Amino acid sequence: MQNHGIKRILILDVDAHASDGIYQIFCQEPRVLHISIHQNPRTLYPGTGFVDEIGEGEGEGYSVNIPLPPWTSNKAYQYVLTSIFIPLAREFKPELIMMIDGSDTHFTDRITQMGLTLQGIKMLGNIVGEIAGEVCEGKVIDFVGSGYSADSRIVALGWLASIAGVTGVKIELEEPVPIPDELKEDLKLKETEKIIEFTKSYLGKYWKCLITY
Repeated sequence: MQNHGIKRILILDVDAHASDGIYQIFCQEPRVLHISIHQNPRTLYPGTGFVDEIGEGEGEGYSVNIPLPPWTSNKAYQYVLTSIFIPLAREFKPELIMMIDGSDTHFTDRITQMGLTLQGIKMLGNIVGEIAGEVCEGKVIDFVGSGYSADSRIVALGWLASIAGVTGVKIELEEPVPIPDELKEDLKLKETEKIIEFTKSYLGKYWKCLITY
């Protein structure tokens, strides 16, 4: 922002852990809209990132925390981005989108308990890339780095899936291990829908796109 005169940045963190450090740095900063989608803090370090953590002072309403239940999979993540990220990006109109992710949302991860597949990780990147093209001339930075699967192929393939999604590169991605049936059905979708409604109730007074009637 200092070096390039950027006035509005949207940070989307879809790493499985809540982005507590980013929150602390920017919680009072209205020039940065920070959205963190992560595993329920009651089940995973660092234990922060609840819906009511919405920022402070001038930055109140510019921090969006969406804690999801363990084993949330592709359809539910897509619902979150469609219901929260896309409308907020259109209303906030950032000059740059920064996405933080990796492979630790994959269902094989040893440390986390989320349920994305490689196609799900790629789908998140696709959505971010498309919205960046719409609202900020395609200016997006993708930070990939997490991933703790015992299968090293998953870590690398997750990063590849994210980058391919953001850039729109067409690539075939095959899961090295079978996808559990419960993830194919995405049994956490209904619970996710309730979390989104709860999130909107906290943030509707700050954002027109999140007002519920």
